[in-house]
Amino acid sequence: MLPATYKNSTIRKRFFEELDRDGDGQVTLEDLEIAMRKRKLPKRYAHELMRRARSHLFSKSFGWKQFLSLMEQKEPTILRAYTSLCLSKSGTLQKSEILASLNNAGLPANEDNAIAMMRFLSADAEESISYGHFRNFMLLLPSDRLQEDPR
Repeated sequence: MLPATYKNSTIRKRFFEELDRDGDGQVTLEDLEIAMRKRKLPKRYAHELMRRARSHLFSKSFGWKQFLSLMEQKEPTILRAYTSLCLSKSGTLQKSEILASLNNAGLPANEDNAIAMMRFLSADAEESISYGHFRNFMLLLPSDRLQEDPR
């Protein structure tokens, strides 16, 4: 069995490779803008992520090490946000847990909203949102958005 740190690193690397569309080991602003568009996020989020991840002011891309450093900075906050939600016994968000989380947050808790949230976070065929889905999505958000109420 692989150690958790190795497994976590592999999952992180896969997300980096998904962002790096041409596979050259560098994520550009265009790569980020396409990732944001696929997730229906504002284009300005791509600019914010590039600003925080690149190694210096004039850099037009960032590599794996810069991405990993940014992820390690944000991960504790993302994990706190995820665990503050109503999770299933398996540690995932399913439609019923999303409805409970929406209800707890005082937001309209109906099936359409729960389905929209699952689609927005790229839920898998089993109709649940894993921590990995949630983390990858939240990583794309500006840091100030992560500090707000996670719900």
